[in-house]
Amino acid sequence: MTNFIRILCVDDRENYIKLNQLSLELRCPKFSVTGVKSVQKAVDLLKTEDFDCIVSDFDLVNTTGLDFYHRIEDDYPNLPFFLFTSRSPLDIEGTTDVTKVYYKDNIPSV
Repeated sequence: MTNFIRILCVDDRENYIKLNQLSLELRCPKFSVTGVKSVQKAVDLLKTEDFDCIVSDFDLVNTTGLDFYHRIEDDYPNLPFFLFTSRSPLDIEGTTDVTKVYYKDNIPSV
């Protein structure tokens, strides 16, 4: 039996969820990506399923990935949280609490 690394991907655009899912799962066959389009769906899913990390877009409808992180950090203090963004580093100050910020134009190869 294969032990998968379960990733929760949060993005308000369906095409980006699919792109991230395909990209991550192709990079590593042990990745299993579940995508949701809202922070509320992600919060609800975290209550019923276990994940090894979260990958969230920074810009979300009516909120940000950083706000999402702060909403769940007390309940899941050991869950790695990664932000993806196309914004400038100067635009997202205060993200030092998350595990890592990746800039969409500079994603490292695995």
